[in-house]
Amino acid sequence: MTFQGAMKHKKAAANQGFSLIELLLAAAVLMTGLLGVAALLGVALQSNVLSKNTTSAVTLAQAKLEELKSNNTTTNVKLVVGGSLESNVTNHHAVTSGYTARWVVTSVSAKAREVTVRIIPNATNNQTKTVELKTILRLK
Repeated sequence: MTFQGAMKHKKAAANQGFSLIELLLAAAVLMTGLLGVAALLGVALQSNVLSKNTTSAVTLAQAKLEELKSNNTTTNVKLVVGGSLESNVTNHHAVTSGYTARWVVTSVSAKAREVTVRIIPNATNNQTKTVELKTILRLK
């Protein structure tokens, strides 16, 4: 065999496939990428649950404000000045579907009340958070 023939045979042998090292390196790079995607999916799922629960809390707060607004008279027990956002006070709290609603009514003028509604989740985990809405209601 000549020198040129030996070189052609060596080049042909070198181009026949991947070595075991190259295959292991490619597998490691692929696994790193897949683990990153899996972690990202977990965070996305947790964020989705938090968003759903926050939306539920905001909806409850809006419903409570609408309820207080619809019963908006000077003799309405629910619009009596008082209440607490830190503890349950008679006529200024309600417990519904996994949440506690508390509201505070303060007098802005003889015909206006500032109402703050806080929705507190009964579950204590990272998938819920407290929501607070504030508005001013004009008495009828």
